Amino acid sequence: MATDSFIIYGDVNIEVTITENLDGTLTFTTSVITEGENATGLIGDINAIFFDVADNVDVSLLETSEGTDLNTSEAVVLEDVFKEESVTKVDSYTNMNGEVVKESGKFDGGVQFGTQGIGEDDYQSVSFTLSTSDGSPLTLADFSLQDFGVRLTSVGEEGGSRDGSLKLGGTAPEFPEDPPVMGCDDIYITTEADISAPLLPGFPPLPGDQIVDPDTQDAFFSLLYNNDMGSTVTSVGGDAANVGQVITGSNGGTIVIYADGTFDFSALNTNFENDFADLNDGDVETTTFVYEVDGLEQTLCVEVNGITGDGGTGGPIG
Repeated sequence: MATDSFIIYGDVNIEVTITENLDGTLTFTTSVITEGENATGLIGDINAIFFDVADNVDVSLLETSEGTDLNTSEAVVLEDVFKEESVTKVDSYTNMNGEVVKESGKFDGGVQFGTQGIGEDDYQSVSFTLSTSDGSPLTLADFSLQDFGVRLTSVGEEGGSRDGSLKLGGTAPEFPEDPPVMGCDDIYITTEADISAPLLPGFPPLPGDQIVDPDTQDAFFSLLYNNDMGSTVTSVGGDAANVGQVITGSNGGTIVIYADGTFDFSALNTNFENDFADLNDGDVETTTFVYEVDGLEQTLCVEVNGITGDGGTGGPIG
């Protein structure tokens, strides 16, 4: 799970943070900077954010959800418009027409928050989730070097008249593509908080866990999950006796892989210590497990994502 931030500068400086979620969605946070060297002394009501996306993204599939006022934790009503290189407004009060559009061109999408002005809402920090209607994943790289715009009204000093408005434009930094995980037949994505005990044979992975197969033609996709071929895991770690037993990964953590392909991973080692407790948000470590299916050797790569402040505590495995 990667995250990155950048600043859109103006009379009010705005920080935009984009976070990759494990389910392939992105969380966008747009905040007025009110403290530190990048604070200008002015604030504003964030009405909308506009952006472009990479050419590989089908703009027509984009959709938003889970709008939140981060200062109050209350839900935010979202309105959005997505149309490739055609968006300058969501409705009449959030338009970006003017210098920003002249410089950057029309945007691929716009997301509006709440209502005009501060009569009903006054958003200083707001977030939303961006996803695709067909479930195709989005990444930071999809917004690398893309143009952004922010529309603010009720701009002024806190406690003052706040009768100004702003249209700000900027460009996201270069977000590198995530490096491919080499030598993996299956990839299991989880977090350092995954400290559950092994599942009973026949149970699927826990809700929220993801398995991504780099080769969709692999007959043994997802360790036989939803297997209809009658295949069986014949050994784990090179030993048939390890099937159904607790095994340690190449870079820590433990797993139990059953003959039917179901499995349970834990970030805890056999001493009940969390091998990934030192990871922070944005940190990822990979540990691997080798198993055989009907004599064919496979490698399961487990990507463990860090959680700041998690502490890595929990019960034992096994």
